[in-house]
Amino acid sequence: MFNTHFPFSFVQKRPTGDQYIPFEHIYQFRTSYRRYIVVVEEYLYDIFIVKFYPADRKSDNRRYQLIPNEFDFAPIIRTCIN
Repeated sequence: MFNTHFPFSFVQKRPTGDQYIPFEHIYQFRTSYRRYIVVVEEYLYDIFIVKFYPADRKSDNRRYQLIPNEFDFAPIIRTCIN
């Protein structure tokens, strides 16, 4: 179920200015339906939190809460894990 993934590319590593989250790593990938943005927040002590959202929801305040109606959910999660 989680054995396939989409090819992804690194976009940038940017400082956040927050003392607890010094950096964000930005990646992107494309499914057959849309493009996704993956944000990896790098916390202190080598703790990483992965968030993703559809690129067309970039300006939406609820971008991390919305679940698109796609059937590629397992490969999307596997891509974020990779």
